[in-house]
Amino acid sequence: MTTRLMSYKKAEKISVLTVFLFSLFLLSCSNDSLNEDQINEIDFSLILLDENQTEARVFEKGTDVTFAVKLVNNSEKDIEWYYSDGCGLFNSEEFLRVYMKNHETNSAYVPIGRPYQWPTYCYAINLPPQIITTKETRVVGAAWSHNPDNQPLGTGDYYVNADFSVTIEGKTRSWNLRTEFEMK
Repeated sequence: MTTRLMSYKKAEKISVLTVFLFSLFLLSCSNDSLNEDQINEIDFSLILLDENQTEARVFEKGTDVTFAVKLVNNSEKDIEWYYSDGCGLFNSEEFLRVYMKNHETNSAYVPIGRPYQWPTYCYAINLPPQIITTKETRVVGAAWSHNPDNQPLGTGDYYVNADFSVTIEGKTRSWNLRTEFEMK
C-alpha cells in the first residue's frame, strides 16, 4: 500500500494548498468503468495530525492541528481526480468546520472556524487528472493556522465535521464525517 502525505508550510498561500485539496473529493474513473461495489470500496475518513504529522485525538494547548481527509482506493481500478471537480466542496458550509464545546451550557457546541478561508475562490484552470492507483492512500489537509482569521485552539473539547458527496459515473455517495478531539 502506498501512502502519500501532502503537507504545506505555513508560509504558502491557501490557494496552492487548495489546488490539491479541492480536487481530491469528486472523482471520475479511468478508462475502465467502476461498478457500484468498487465505488463503495473508495473510502474517505477524517483524521487529525499534530505538528509531527502523527495522527492523534488529544493535543497539547498551542498545537497547530492539521485537519485532513484521507482517501483510500480499495477498489480494483485506478481512479482520476481533478481540481476543477472538487473545488466547490470547500464552499460547503460544513466542510472541515470546527466546533468547540460551549462550557456555559456544557452540552452545546459552537462553530469556531475552518483551516481555510471561507468562502473559497475556485480558480478556473484545467489541470490534468492525477491518478490514484488501486490500494493507494492519499492524505491531504490544512493546518489550523493556514486561516489567518483563526485564533490558536485553546483548552477544551472540540469536533470537526466534513459533509460532502462524491459522484462517480453518475452514482453519488455521501459522507458525513465527524471526529472529536481535545486540547489539554
